[in-house]
Amino acid sequence: MSRKVGIVISLILALIFTAAILAAGNGKYRQATKTVEVVKAVRFIPAGERITADSITTVKVPESVAAGLVTSIKEVEGKEAKVSLLKDQYVWKDAAGELAAGPGMVEVLLPVDLAASGAVWPGERVNIHIAVKNNNPGSSAPSPKICENVLVTKVLGQDGVEIEPGKTTGLNPTTNKVPVAVGVEVPKDVEDVLVQAAANKTVYLVKVPGSA
Repeated sequence: MSRKVGIVISLILALIFTAAILAAGNGKYRQATKTVEVVKAVRFIPAGERITADSITTVKVPESVAAGLVTSIKEVEGKEAKVSLLKDQYVWKDAAGELAAGPGMVEVLLPVDLAASGAVWPGERVNIHIAVKNNNPGSSAPSPKICENVLVTKVLGQDGVEIEPGKTTGLNPTTNKVPVAVGVEVPKDVEDVLVQAAANKTVYLVKVPGSA
């Protein structure tokens, strides 16, 4: 075999091996970047609102991050949001369903101001205290804890519309983003006590650590 022929054969073999390596590499790349469709919100969806087809869409994400996410619009369309969903937030499997209160539970809407609201959002949990008014100057009375670890279902602004998480504007009393009412799910046997306290504006909420 001549030297020239040997060089040509070597070049051909090199090209074949290179093509094989590239093909194998591309296959691994495609496998590593495999995507799946998941559902995300296209606008803010308050807790308790029924999810409609025009409020969600599907997008492709890497398969590695899709665990626990809803993969079909049909899975959540027509169901109620259990917690508020932000615009562009992916929808996880437990985020939608029927919001009927559990056995022996009722939803109560409590009027609060910024200080008494506990700075909570739907899905978080709070302890509910009743502030005791004391007519003796200089003395303090304990505020009894009426309920522990209760679920927050909604937070409303001055316009009666649920406040979108992250959009609170702080201490400005003229804004509609200051909380004026918080919905909580409580045992039915404390409903009357809370309603009376709400009428007297003596309710105080304390966020349960780690509930966020």
